[in-house]
Amino acid sequence: MQMHSQFCQAASAIRRGSRHIQQDKPCQDAAFLLRKTDRYSGHPVSAMVLCDGAGSAAFSREGAQAASRATAELLTEHFSLMTDLGRNEAGKFLLNELGGVLWQEARKLTCLPYQLASTLVAVALDETNRMVLIVHLGDGVILGLKRDGRTVCLSGPDNGRFCNETWFTTSRTAAEHLQVSWYDWETEKLAAVFLSSDGLALSGVGGRPLPGLEVRLARLAVIAPQAAEWYLERMLAEEAKCCDDDLSMAVLSGRNVCPDLPESLRHTLGLDGLSVGCQRLLKLLRERENCNTVQAARKLRTCPRRIRIWHDKLVARLLTE
Repeated sequence: MQMHSQFCQAASAIRRGSRHIQQDKPCQDAAFLLRKTDRYSGHPVSAMVLCDGAGSAAFSREGAQAASRATAELLTEHFSLMTDLGRNEAGKFLLNELGGVLWQEARKLTCLPYQLASTLVAVALDETNRMVLIVHLGDGVILGLKRDGRTVCLSGPDNGRFCNETWFTTSRTAAEHLQVSWYDWETEKLAAVFLSSDGLALSGVGGRPLPGLEVRLARLAVIAPQAAEWYLERMLAEEAKCCDDDLSMAVLSGRNVCPDLPESLRHTLGLDGLSVGCQRLLKLLRERENCNTVQAARKLRTCPRRIRIWHDKLVARLLTE
């Protein structure tokens, strides 16, 4: 799944865990990307949401799908309202609205709401004032990539006494554990924000990013949404070799990230060694993601065959290094 606007772009990917494949169970992770206009401010808002259904819940897949869709709609349509309400009241508002959606879903499925339990990690960006709203309940992690190349943990996993114990959208104490916070995109010098489910090891002890993660995340921040989605799928495929759980990840980045990244990080991205043609094509893809081969050839004044060669080299360089 992918989306883009004049200011930002986003992509997500989900992979069904080998354990669920062996048990013939569906993937319990859900992702939703949405861009809508705020109902009160009129500002365009982009949101990405990941939900991981509780393994013990009978309808966790349906619950995760309903929660991810509803949360994306709430964050985009009510971004300014939640900002005015403040942390505690905004959290109560979100859980109350989400509870109503899950109750309706439970009626439709003729089950109880607790059978729709899932975790929640979400990010929304007001593209006008560049404010970022983060919502997090349960495990999973939210990371930020700074323009100087550093990766920081914006919100770490929240587990109970045991590593497999966490909090869900249907938990009685959800309001006590829901994390709501705001960041200024420009003040914090953010280049991108990343979401991951509990199955994906993006953070170590205390939610700190794993060593060497910056390069992988920086690649995601500078490539077009289609390539970002491919790269996410590649990361999940590699992680699946040592994890049998469902995996999901999403990235939201600014459209003009690359010029702000330091020279050292740009070198680790493998951009410096690209041919002039590949660099021109990369720039075009970032400006016009839906551009096809013929259109790209006309724009760059070359033949479609040359475009395909540049494209293959670019993808191989960015996604396999």
